[in-house]
Amino acid sequence: MSITEPGKTSVRVHEFFWLKLMKGYYRRFVDSFGLKGEEMVLDFGCGPGSSSRFIAQILEKGGGELTCFDLSKTWIERVRKHLSRFSNVEYYAEDIRKWDEKDNYFDAVAIHFMLHDINKSERHEVVRALAEKMKTGARLFIREPTKEGHGMSPEEIRELMSKNGLEETDSKTIKSLMMGVMYTGIFSKTD
Repeated sequence: MSITEPGKTSVRVHEFFWLKLMKGYYRRFVDSFGLKGEEMVLDFGCGPGSSSRFIAQILEKGGGELTCFDLSKTWIERVRKHLSRFSNVEYYAEDIRKWDEKDNYFDAVAIHFMLHDINKSERHEVVRALAEKMKTGARLFIREPTKEGHGMSPEEIRELMSKNGLEETDSKTIKSLMMGVMYTGIFSKTD
């Protein structure tokens, strides 16, 4: 995959911007999942834990578990630090396509501004690997930028999901002053 380790400056900027300034934005994204608390959730491309911390808070109350997953060892180290108070979180710095654990395990998968950063030629395999980790009926929550050159079209997202047994149950395109135009979708695993 095309993801690389972030430098120290990038880590500082991301942590300040995403963890401090934009925390309400991420809280609203996670609140839209409607989690009850007992779910097993995979945060794919978790980065510094912008969404992860809100997911972990919900799951802590109901006995659920969060798996933070990222290719970057740096981000996994950072998210582990940020979520150190939670005992219901596991961390993996791996390629999802090579991860041979937890098939048919997760009730929910969260992807926030991550899929567009994966090489286009590899996206199908990545989504297939994610679908294999999901239980039948599990939901995948995705938010991606739609800007040409830095994003994905809603049609491309829908096609990737559909080809991997994930059916769109809700979607919308929204515009944010800070984030630009974004596609937000919910997909359910049908088989």
